[in-house]
Amino acid sequence: MGSENPVIINGFRYQPDTATLERDGQRIRLELKLAKTLELLLERDQEIVSKADLMLSVWGHHDVSDESIVRIISKLRKIFKDDADHQPLIETYPKKGYRLVAKVERGSPPETKPKPGIHLRSVAIIGLIIVSLAVLLIVRPWEQQGNSRVISGSLMEGQQLLESPSSANIVRAYDLLNSKNLEESAEAHGLLALLVASDLGNFLGLDSALREATFRKHLAATTHLSTDSLAWFTAMGAHAYYQSFDKARARQLLQKAISYDNTNVWANHMLALILANDRHFNEAMTRIEIVTNARPENQQALWDRVWIFYLAGESLEASKQIDAIEAKFGVSRGWTKILVQHALGNHTDAARSWLERNRQTNYTAEEIDLMETLLNENKVTAFYDALIQMNSPAEGRFEDPEAMAIWSIIPGKEEQARQYLDSSLKMGQRYYTRWFHLMPVFKPLYQ
Repeated sequence: MGSENPVIINGFRYQPDTATLERDGQRIRLELKLAKTLELLLERDQEIVSKADLMLSVWGHHDVSDESIVRIISKLRKIFKDDADHQPLIETYPKKGYRLVAKVERGSPPETKPKPGIHLRSVAIIGLIIVSLAVLLIVRPWEQQGNSRVISGSLMEGQQLLESPSSANIVRAYDLLNSKNLEESAEAHGLLALLVASDLGNFLGLDSALREATFRKHLAATTHLSTDSLAWFTAMGAHAYYQSFDKARARQLLQKAISYDNTNVWANHMLALILANDRHFNEAMTRIEIVTNARPENQQALWDRVWIFYLAGESLEASKQIDAIEAKFGVSRGWTKILVQHALGNHTDAARSWLERNRQTNYTAEEIDLMETLLNENKVTAFYDALIQMNSPAEGRFEDPEAMAIWSIIPGKEEQARQYLDSSLKMGQRYYTRWFHLMPVFKPLYQ
């Protein structure tokens, strides 16, 4: 937006530099694409913003579906309570674009205090020099130790956040590892390069060109600080697997990384995925067991084990592993749990998991009530049909095509499911596209 001053939008205080909304003591941090969309609408100052401009500004290219744009606009409207009972936020102009119609109050820069007179300033500078010299002579050795502890603590916190990935944790880890006190850490830059190159980087909302440039920047910093390191080989392995789709090259790089540290979480994680993708499930599980034996509390490795059991067709064991993780850590991964429930034929349990997931998204209270009613009446097929209808073009809301494919295949609408999977493949490399041929829920389409 060209300014870090807060903006008041329909009573919400928006802070551009942190992409946060505040109102009535509550704070919401916007996802990057939501923040970019809102800021573009604000910049145009109630002019119509075309879909083409949105695509270029928010995604960085024009290969974006209308569904993706509609989903972003719908999320913003929900956050600002843009409905008949509240002040409108965005107007839709069919075939043209969108216009911000909210009440906007723009803040002004903070006032600066008058500068002191030249004499007083000179006295102040002399005093500051004296104090600084004293601090340098007395405190410097302790300061260096303190900085070392800060760097070590920041690096460890960033690693821990990445090992329990969620959208909030990933953004927080990126900010932490990218902080000034870690700019001379090869390990921090290696983790940043790994984060940007891997699927975790999807949560950062970077377009492909900026993502590649950011990866190269951190990789260059890693190389400058350490020419031969675990961090470099792991980051390059991530890029080869996720961005270049060169499994042979990725495997070679990750094996080199593992030669530095046989229990490294990320190198083993990615190598296990490559092995599983090639149906080498026993070898993949061996890589994960090496990590879990060394680090039993590592959630990333525990969920990797669940995923490999699922892909190998051992969904009952995968379900047991999920129960153990939930009991121990009190957390779950909704998509993975739902897929395992479907694989076990527990479509009713899966429907209840979908319902709980949908409570956190932009479904209305009436739609949630309908889902609950259908489940209480044990009308499971009708439940999935209702979900498909709620996400039809006429409703202006669109789920991920993978979800739509699952909802179609459960009632036996295989051709419709295949169309949604084709749609997913056309959207580029998404997390599940490389697994479609192995996922039990899609087995009828790949036989």
